[in-house]
Amino acid sequence: MSIKVALIGVGGYGYMYVENFCRLVEEKRIELVAAVDFFPEKWQERIDKLQAHGAKILKDANELYKLGVQFDLVGLPVGIESHEPLTIQALEAGCNVMVEKPIAGSLTAVENMIAARNKTDRFVAVGYQHFYQPATQHVKEFLVSGALGKILKIKLMGRWPRGNTYYQRNYWAGRIFGKHSPVLDSPFCNAFAHYVNMLLYLSCADREAASVPELVSAELSRSRDIENFDTGIVKLNAGNIPATIMLTHCCGETFAPRMLISCEKGTVYYEENAVWEVRDADGNLIEGFDYPGKADHRYMFDAVINRISDPSQRICTPELASEHVKLMEQIYKHGEIKTLPESAYTIREEDGVRINTGLAEAWDEIYTGL
Repeated sequence: MSIKVALIGVGGYGYMYVENFCRLVEEKRIELVAAVDFFPEKWQERIDKLQAHGAKILKDANELYKLGVQFDLVGLPVGIESHEPLTIQALEAGCNVMVEKPIAGSLTAVENMIAARNKTDRFVAVGYQHFYQPATQHVKEFLVSGALGKILKIKLMGRWPRGNTYYQRNYWAGRIFGKHSPVLDSPFCNAFAHYVNMLLYLSCADREAASVPELVSAELSRSRDIENFDTGIVKLNAGNIPATIMLTHCCGETFAPRMLISCEKGTVYYEENAVWEVRDADGNLIEGFDYPGKADHRYMFDAVINRISDPSQRICTPELASEHVKLMEQIYKHGEIKTLPESAYTIREEDGVRINTGLAEAWDEIYTGL
């Protein structure tokens, strides 16, 4: 019996779903029955590819469930506000769901999605692709084993320039509220969400859980004319482990996200696109942990497809993903956003990137001292 899959949302990040669902069709692992997009004419090349792989193209999600097909999986690479209603609709139609990160813009929405899932024998997998990497799971296993002793502290920093195109790509970019519900869009919630989620997951001693975050302080600012912040230094307790997260889109050069987990008997070091390293107290690399840091989306899509027939397949559940949303809500409720004066940044003419004066040098110094 073939696995029947549908896709809602072809544009934007939907390209990753298009590519992987079509790959899975070519590997004869799924049947791609239908794809929905409200403006398919904007994504003609993707639409052509989907049709070539057997998908019927629809313009309304409601039409999907009138086809008389029992879908095994519905993929939802859609805007944050649509995560809750479209997930619940798919679950009520008897479908498993793969929904993009963050799972929602509020804990209330997450709770509603969990309640809907609990009424079925279906699952909801959240698209934090780093969670599904073998390296992430091996490091989690190693930390839980106690081989490095207790985790003492964690620090995470990333700097990714984002200009006008990024903030103009949709109506909710940089906003706290969308048209109908909270979205809490910021570097912590969107571009760097994978790393925040990974910090919470790895810091928890429970193999299948993530740490409950408790906000300590939030130094937030914005250089752009947006509702939410574009730069933040957040201190929190991940469970009982002190952690510092430093993320910004207001910088001239890319500083790949990197994380250092300091333990009693060694360290775990991660750098995006580079390495995962676990070292002992003497700095020696422990055999088997020199994995590449770049995320391969194939692991995520393969895991979700495998989960349909194998309940033991590990996925990022709504419960795991909810801890990230808890932190986002705490930052929103307790963090005060400072709007920087024009004298505090420059604007790069070719792409509109705001570059906060002296930020890179100051942050490097702060990060080193943590």
